Amino acid sequence: MKKDRYHDTVVKALKKDRWTITKKQVALRTDFRILFIDLEATNNEHKLVILIEIKGSENENAEVHEFYNAVGQYLTYRALLDSVSDKRDLYLAIPETAYKGIFTQDIGHKVLEEFQIRLIVFKAESEEIIKWINPLKP
Repeated sequence: MKKDRYHDTVVKALKKDRWTITKKQVALRTDFRILFIDLEATNNEHKLVILIEIKGSENENAEVHEFYNAVGQYLTYRALLDSVSDKRDLYLAIPETAYKGIFTQDIGHKVLEEFQIRLIVFKAESEEIIKWINPLKP
């Protein structure tokens, strides 16, 4: 399976933030399909295990399309995790440039709030996490 453009960047950023990458692909099986979440990471200090789907595009002409794809994929994965009672939190990792675009506009705020999407915002150039957006579950 092809890695996302920012896969290695997010791995390095998580490691800098004291996370250990425990899996580079997490398989979700449903009916006759297997879907893959990009990463599983563990933080031993806080005894946390999370899943991360990585997305990102600086193509301003495709910004809305990329937003639809990222949110749709995230929600599909979360629904599948919920259906098998998997309690690991799922995060969507996006570059700062994407976050400062549609994710901070009115439509982005509404979607993030409505669907309680957890984000990891990273700076691609310095390979570091700059923001965790972790809304409370209802």
